[in-house]
Amino acid sequence: MNVTYWSDYACPFCYIGVTHLEHALENLGLSGRVQLRMRSFELDPRAPKVCDSDTTERFGAKYGLSPALAAERVAEITQIAHEAGLTGFDYASTRNTNTFDAHRLTKYAQVVEPEHVEALEHALYDAYFCRALELADHAVLRTVASEVGLSADGVDRVLSTGVCAQEVRLDEREAAMRGVHGVPYFVIAGKTVVPGCVSVERMEDLLREALAAEVPSVEDAFGVCGPDGCAF
Repeated sequence: MNVTYWSDYACPFCYIGVTHLEHALENLGLSGRVQLRMRSFELDPRAPKVCDSDTTERFGAKYGLSPALAAERVAEITQIAHEAGLTGFDYASTRNTNTFDAHRLTKYAQVVEPEHVEALEHALYDAYFCRALELADHAVLRTVASEVGLSADGVDRVLSTGVCAQEVRLDEREAAMRGVHGVPYFVIAGKTVVPGCVSVERMEDLLREALAAEVPSVEDAFGVCGPDGCAF
């Protein structure tokens, strides 16, 4: 069985949702037996190359919230992440920048160095949400890639050229054709669509039903992020 999911490294519910998926697979004894494949999705393709805003202020401006209420909502998302086991997660400290090159690096790893791709994906989420690093910074991408074992030559080739740009755009084009406007967006076994973040227990149910070749209806996804913001 395979699980394909569209995601962005700047999406808090993507990190939480993927973590819930991994917990569900572990609980069901399916870790390593289900093929996971991340597909690229940019929440803000026009995001800057250098962080120019505070996360809580940006969150408040986007949703029309007071500073206090924006801080409360950001803290709520952080708490959900902590409950998922992401203890270092700190949404308020994130430094939002363009994620296109991070996605290109991921596509490269998927094709050329697949043995490192899972570690790279985790490390990029961690860099953004736990280490407050800017994913548009090539020095950051090189460091993260090196930490998980990607070849320096391969990483340099990606970051110094337009390698894998088309692959990212193809993922985004397919998402648009599917009508995907927010992430995470999971497709289990090519049939079961999960348009958002669900609990570990609900994901376990969906995986069981997919294994039994059933196609369940998903109505209880609770967190999704799109170009206009996150709903939860």
